[in-house]
Amino acid sequence: MANELEVNVDGLRIAAAASEIDAATIAPATTYRNTSVRPSSVGISAIEAAVASVRRRQIRRISGQAIDLREGADSYDSADEVGADAITKTV
Repeated sequence: MANELEVNVDGLRIAAAASEIDAATIAPATTYRNTSVRPSSVGISAIEAAVASVRRRQIRRISGQAIDLREGADSYDSADEVGADAITKTV
């Protein structure tokens, strides 16, 4: 074939591992303790809560994509092996 398809499953697995590391480095924000009577303290608490929420969503999304990459690599490996076995049996 002139245009062969090549899939680097090791690359997919490496990307999945890197994504898991990235997700682990996104630490949830430390909750701001409102110990002040200043009105700005309420605003700071609200912003900190929003930041923590976004970080949790990022962690879930990156972790989910890492799982998808790993499962994709495993599925491709499995399909490739089945296809190779089928070709070997017919040849």
